Amino acid sequence: MNNYSSSAVVKTGRKIGRATRDALRVAQSKARQRSEWRHDTELIAEVRPYTMVLEPALLNLLDLVRSVQEAGIAGDFVECGVWRGGSAFLMAKQLQQLGEHNRTVWLCDSFEGLPPPQQVDGPAALAWAEQKDSPGYFENCRASVDDVQESMERLGLSSRVKLVQGWFNETLPAYRERIGPIALLRIDCDWYDSVWCCLDELYDQVASGGVIILDDYYTWDGCTLATHEFLSKRRLSHRILSVNSVVAYFFKQ
Repeated sequence: MNNYSSSAVVKTGRKIGRATRDALRVAQSKARQRSEWRHDTELIAEVRPYTMVLEPALLNLLDLVRSVQEAGIAGDFVECGVWRGGSAFLMAKQLQQLGEHNRTVWLCDSFEGLPPPQQVDGPAALAWAEQKDSPGYFENCRASVDDVQESMERLGLSSRVKLVQGWFNETLPAYRERIGPIALLRIDCDWYDSVWCCLDELYDQVASGGVIILDDYYTWDGCTLATHEFLSKRRLSHRILSVNSVVAYFFKQ
């Protein structure tokens, strides 16, 4: 074999080796994705009785929990507007499986249902509030604090979760210092006044690199308006990210 032929064989061998390694990496990546997807769907199944949030938003929530954890963003997790607690339980379950023992998940809610929507919340919100017999009304999104407490204990999350009962304009100013820095803030409280209050009271405590999730951004006009008016008032240029127009979120820079 001449030198040219020998060199060609070596180069060909290297190309085949690289191709094999690349194919192996792709296969391993796909396997990890399938394993992660199974893990995520199993976690979601555990909390499904306690949440009405759609699966794409819950999968995104798990991704954001892992992202915040891997990045080492300081602070606790806070949910404002919890209904029966499912989304917050999902965050706590994921933290538990990641071996995180120092973060608390705070559940803030009136546990008396939603306040009445106002004109700023839009015609769809006003119509929803009138349709009390609708399957999507859920008794005005009311869940008792005792029911949420029992579910929390049933899922083994009592040491990871704290409940804050009351209207946001009263509880958030009183609890801000106790909550401290926030790594992930999930706002699921529907109406303009409530969303504005949560942003106004808690935004400054979200750590740099932390995430703010707006569950109702694509559902109710009031949530959308409150978000943009708050950002505009603070002269903040955060880019709103989307999950299939189901849920919106942004990272604090």
